[in-house]
Amino acid sequence: MKFVSDSFHYDTEPSSRALVVVQRFLPEKDFEFLSLMQKSFYVEGKDITNDGVLAELAEELGIEKKLF
Repeated sequence: MKFVSDSFHYDTEPSSRALVVVQRFLPEKDFEFLSLMQKSFYVEGKDITNDGVLAELAEELGIEKKLF
């Protein structure tokens, strides 16, 4: 499996901001969201600096993409 991409720039700000959004809407699911981000990045090789990827993860918890 290819790790994210050849031009990937590791930046924790987007995923940190995404976690704050989840904490505001569903504070009881923040650790679940963190786990989803880690699995997506480390296991599935997804780019969790991408807003679309983060919105899809939030949607798995019940937060609408548009709202996220």
